[in-house]
Amino acid sequence: MKSRFVAWLIFLMPFILEAQVYTKEQLQTDFSFLISNIKTYNPALYKYNKAFDEQVANLTANLPEEANSFQHLSLVYRLVALANEGHFGVGFWQDSVHSGILDGRYQYLPVSVEVLNGKVYVWSDLSDNPELVRGDEIISINGDPIAAILEKLNAHLFSDGDIVSSKYRTLSNVFPAFYYLLIDQPKSFKIVAKDKSGKEKEVLKTAIDRNRMIENAKASQSKQTSKPKAVENEIYDFNVEGKSAYLKLKTFNRAKLKSAKIKAKSFYKMIFKELSDKAVKALTLDLRGNSGGRTEYSDVLVSYVLDENMDGYHKKTVSWEGKTRTYGIPKKKKKAFNGGIFVLIDGGTFSAASIIARNIREYHDDTVIVGEESAGRYEGFAAGSSQTVYLPESNLRINIPRYLIELPVPKKEYQSNRGVIPDHPITYTIEDVIEQRDKAMNLTKQLTIKYLNGN
Repeated sequence: MKSRFVAWLIFLMPFILEAQVYTKEQLQTDFSFLISNIKTYNPALYKYNKAFDEQVANLTANLPEEANSFQHLSLVYRLVALANEGHFGVGFWQDSVHSGILDGRYQYLPVSVEVLNGKVYVWSDLSDNPELVRGDEIISINGDPIAAILEKLNAHLFSDGDIVSSKYRTLSNVFPAFYYLLIDQPKSFKIVAKDKSGKEKEVLKTAIDRNRMIENAKASQSKQTSKPKAVENEIYDFNVEGKSAYLKLKTFNRAKLKSAKIKAKSFYKMIFKELSDKAVKALTLDLRGNSGGRTEYSDVLVSYVLDENMDGYHKKTVSWEGKTRTYGIPKKKKKAFNGGIFVLIDGGTFSAASIIARNIREYHDDTVIVGEESAGRYEGFAAGSSQTVYLPESNLRINIPRYLIELPVPKKEYQSNRGVIPDHPITYTIEDVIEQRDKAMNLTKQLTIKYLNGN
C-alpha cells in the first residue's frame, strides 16, 4: 500500500514558517536579496530562462502592501520556480515554527491524493468520517475547479524547464500540504468528486491536525491485513535469466552508498563482467524513482555503454565563479555491453539518473526507452554543491545550485528545456495505480522477447 499520508507529512515539515505579517518593504528586501543571489550563484540561470529578469519584474511589481507568512512563502516559491531549475531548495527541517505541525496548531485537508494526467484522485480519506473512496476523482475544492488548483500549484513548483511529470509526482506526495501552504488555510473543505461510474457527490471535510490524521490512518490500517515486507537492497536489484538481465538502480544517495560500501568503478565492473560472462543479449535498466546523487555513477557507466571509442567530451561543469572543467569521453571497456538496452524512466528519474538515460540513448544505438518523461533536463542542469543563503527578513533558507552540468549537443534527441522523452510513452489510469499494474515493465518484457527472437 502506498504511504501517501506519511510522504506528504514528512515533506511538509521543512517548509513551515511562523505566522507573521511582512510589510511591502520587507518583502522587497527579501526578494531583492534572493534575486541577487540566484543571479550570482546559479550559472545556468540565463541559459535555461532568458526571460528571467522580465518574469521576476512582473512578479515583484505587484507585491501586496503586506503579506502573512504563507503568502510570503508562496511568493518565494513562485520566484524560485522562474529559474527553471529543479535542484533548488526552499526551507529546511529546523525552521523555527515547523513545530506548528507537531503540536497540532496547523490543520489541513485530510485527504491524500494521486495526481495523474492533470487529474486528482483520492488515495486515502483520513478524516474522522471517511466518505471518499480510493479512486474517486476530485472535481473541485471549495468551488475552485481542480484544473485551476493544479495550475496554481504548478506555478510554485520548481523543476527543470517545462517538465511536468516531476511536478505531478511531487503533488501526489504533498498536495494537502502545498494546498495549505501556498493556496489557502480554510477550516473546512467542500469537495465535489465523482466515483468510477461517473456519479458525482459532495462532501464536507473539516480540517484536522497531523496527530488526528495519524490516529485515523492507524485505525484504518489496523483493519487491513498485509504480508510482512521482505528486506530489500536499498541500492540496487540485479538478476540474470537466460539471455536477459534486469538491473534496477534505486539511488545514488551519498550516505546510502557509503553505508553499503558500494563504489561506482567496482560496482559496474562486477555487473558488466557478469553480463559478459553469461553472454547476456538484452539488459533492462530500471531508473524509475532514482532521484540521483553521486555523479560518478553516471560518469563511469559511459565506458560500459559505448558502441565504439569516440572523441569529444561527455560533460562540462561550470562553477558560479566561471571555472570550467571538461570531462573527455572515456575509452570503451572490454566488457562493454553490446546487446539491446531497455531503459525504464519516470517523473522521479532525476539528476545523475536522468543523465544515465540520456547517455545510453546518445552512445548506444541499440537502446529503447520506456515510461514517462524524466525529471532531469536533456541538455544539462545546475546541480552539484549549493550555496545556502538566508533571506534577511524571514530567515527562510534557500539552497541555490552553483554548478552547471552541461552535456554535449545531442545527436539523438533535442527538445529544449525538456527531459528524456521515451520511445514508448506510458500513461497510467487510476485503476492501473490501484491494481499496481506495471505497464512499463510489461511492455519492456514484450519488447525484450521480440528483440531476443530477432524481431
